[in-house]
Amino acid sequence: MEAFLLSGAKNNVKLVLAGELDKSTMALVKEKNLENSVVFTGLLPEEKMPSYYRGAEALVFPSLYEGFGLPVLEAMINAKIVEFAFYSLAILPCWM
Repeated sequence: MEAFLLSGAKNNVKLVLAGELDKSTMALVKEKNLENSVVFTGLLPEEKMPSYYRGAEALVFPSLYEGFGLPVLEAMINAKIVEFAFYSLAILPCWM
């Protein structure tokens, strides 16, 4: 959220957050006056994910745990820029 705010992108794109909502994230959105720039989708059905990937400018997939995330591969299949924050994916070639 902080990176989104610092990037200046809030005037050009919306940050779409999928998954379960937590009170701290919602409070941060209000605190930073991002209500018009952040969209909470809640949990999305599997069949809707490809359309979200295709409509996205990029996928940012921060991880609290090491591992390999399928959303990263799904976004790559849909030819999106993928940012990740865990070491295990750092070995993937950027053209995938």
